[in-house]
Amino acid sequence: MSDVPMMKKKWSKTEEEEETKDEFLLELIVGLGNYGDEFECTWHNVGKDAVEYIAEQLGVEMKYDKKANGYTGQSNGLRFYVPKGFMNTLGQIT
Repeated sequence: MSDVPMMKKKWSKTEEEEETKDEFLLELIVGLGNYGDEFECTWHNVGKDAVEYIAEQLGVEMKYDKKANGYTGQSNGLRFYVPKGFMNTLGQIT
């Protein structure tokens, strides 16, 4: 489906972990950015643009999630999150 490899556990410390080492882990990828035309194609949006690009390449539809106050999507153990806000106020959001 994609060129992005799935993340697997690389080591285990207990027998229980050893038994589950091949299970996929859920990974969260967060992309920060600013909304508005004045910030399009600027360094302010590198994280946001990267997450949106990866999600698009994987065929993930990013939908607005009111509870998360941002856009979310998920595919094959990867979860994507782009908070809706501005870089200087994202500490209050996340």
